[in-house]
Amino acid sequence: MKTNINDISGSKKEIVFEVPAEEFKKYIEREDDMKKASQKMIQEKYLEFVKESHLTPVSPPQVEVIKMAPGNDASFKVTINVLPDIELPDLKEKLSDIEEPETEVTDEELQENLEALQKSRAQFEDLDRPAQEGDFVHIKFKSSLEDEERQDRFILGEGQLIPGFEEELKEMKKGDKKEFTLTYPDEYYQEEQAGKEADFKVEMVGVQEMELPEINDDFAKELGEFDNLEQLKDQVRTNLEQNKQKQADQKLHQEILGKIKEELEVELPKTVIEAEKQRLLKVLKQNVQERLNLSFGDYLDKIKKTEAELKDSFTDQARANTLDYLILQKVGQQEEIKVNPKEIKKEADQFMKKIPQEKKEDVKEEQVKDYVRQTLYNQKVFTKLKSYVQS
Repeated sequence: MKTNINDISGSKKEIVFEVPAEEFKKYIEREDDMKKASQKMIQEKYLEFVKESHLTPVSPPQVEVIKMAPGNDASFKVTINVLPDIELPDLKEKLSDIEEPETEVTDEELQENLEALQKSRAQFEDLDRPAQEGDFVHIKFKSSLEDEERQDRFILGEGQLIPGFEEELKEMKKGDKKEFTLTYPDEYYQEEQAGKEADFKVEMVGVQEMELPEINDDFAKELGEFDNLEQLKDQVRTNLEQNKQKQADQKLHQEILGKIKEELEVELPKTVIEAEKQRLLKVLKQNVQERLNLSFGDYLDKIKKTEAELKDSFTDQARANTLDYLILQKVGQQEEIKVNPKEIKKEADQFMKKIPQEKKEDVKEEQVKDYVRQTLYNQKVFTKLKSYVQS
């Protein structure tokens, strides 16, 4: 079989297939039907070409038969939109000035986590006195900038709320109510409230004194299979190191991709961007249902956006995700990175074991393998990219 590729645009290709008469004859004999034989041959030759060419189609193929008759060479033309090819910079030169983040756990971080464990095992005693710094308080409050009343529980004085809020709570007893006005910080995480003045109505639901256990061997034994405090510290330090390494890897990945993208010029097909926006929307819908326990309609009402507006807000993220994918695929091809089928099977089997029995029927094994394959591939690509980074 011969193929001839014509570039219609950066992401649109026209491929002409020429199949020898003898090969076409085998399809006719196998199917015993000219139409079925033609369809089968076109499908197989197209898929074979896509696999060998490393092109990634992003639209259904448009097929045009040029010549398809018994006893003659067969030829047909396929027009498809594909992910565009990109030209990578010199990776060693581009990434050599990036420094790998520090992941060492300090003694201060270890102590902070031990104290967090200590607070999680605290005993509480109800108090009939005004709240003081260090007390555990339970409040109901409402902001004039929000529609619903909220509740919160926290240690007074640890800076959990906006500046000035906790000062207003001091000297309030259980059952006391109070009104005051404060201004949200300019850098507040909820942009619609940032820098704005709000009236607050607060009720003190309860004030409690925290009795903290002493951090010693007995404390360690109560937490689990630890013989002493040193074993607990070792485990906490290990957990912190793993979390820090994970965060450092995520940060490093973004920095590497950002560096590669600095001078990268590529035109991304609209169909790809739209598909990624749709995927991001689907993921959000699942998270709203599973994590927030809200219908998507109620969620849209809360954020005051239509589904179309929300989907459109994903445009920049969709472009960034698509470009990241192109970079990883190109690096993998350039560095000849492969994933062993045995690795895929092992990881896929472990993945399937973690899925609850009642949900396994909804999970397709082939989809799991595709996910695992892509995950392992990306890991290998990043391992290679990290080798160019300063350590």
